[in-house]
Amino acid sequence: MLVALRRSGPPYRLSPGQLVHETFVTSGTMTNRVDRLEVRGWVVREDHPEDRRGVLVRLTASGAAVVDAALTDLLAAERAILGPLGQADQDHLIQALRTLLAPYAT
Repeated sequence: MLVALRRSGPPYRLSPGQLVHETFVTSGTMTNRVDRLEVRGWVVREDHPEDRRGVLVRLTASGAAVVDAALTDLLAAERAILGPLGQADQDHLIQALRTLLAPYAT
């Protein structure tokens, strides 16, 4: 969920419905996740500026720092995993993964 908010770009906020769509979880699961992340200070709920009945979930600066650190670690791990492959093999793998994941792109 934090990555979905980070990926959304400034101001790093989405509605709960958008988060459900982005993360493929149920609305009940999303509520629990937002609650837990809010307690940690990684997200905040804000009133929706265009819908008085709605809220938006916004990534905080500390939440963004958590995401950035996790992505840095992930990229390092991916480099280590892909290191033994030559560039041609990496290019083939990239194309195969794009083909595999294409049906899930929105």
